[in-house]
Amino acid sequence: MKKLTSAVALKLTKTASPEAIDASIGEVCILNHETIPNVYDMVTLLNCCGKLERGGLALTACLRDEKAAEEGWILAEQYQQVLMGQIKKAEKQIQKRQHLRYIQGEDMEATGMIAGVVIRYIHPDLPFIALNKVDDVVKISGRGTRKLVDSGLDLAVALREAASGVGGNGGGIT
Repeated sequence: MKKLTSAVALKLTKTASPEAIDASIGEVCILNHETIPNVYDMVTLLNCCGKLERGGLALTACLRDEKAAEEGWILAEQYQQVLMGQIKKAEKQIQKRQHLRYIQGEDMEATGMIAGVVIRYIHPDLPFIALNKVDDVVKISGRGTRKLVDSGLDLAVALREAASGVGGNGGGIT
């Protein structure tokens, strides 16, 4: 385990933001009376169940049903494999401009997750925008690091104004 941790830490120091490094080493919160004791594992399972429209399974796992938790983990692992494939594919499509990086895709899974991984672990130096065309709608997820936000980046305003300029809406949170 120490070798794996060291290898991950070395990889992160090459490209990741300080926030990403802190997050990978950070605290672990334990839920003492749950079937899934690590809070981050629980969140991962719940998020995957939600993305796969299996809310009932997530609820049952929250009610301490061990079989539901096991089934949820199987789904979570499968979903994470899909995400890793999407992230690897997205990494090859990243375009760089003077003030940001972006990708354009179609029917990508978890656009926000891709944007988050890219900004935290691959290219933390510039804001990152992921554009995802689904049917006739373009969904956009933008991400920046704490350092970029502290320097004045406000993607919520930028995306809201950009979307408004083309008849859409958006803005997210700051």
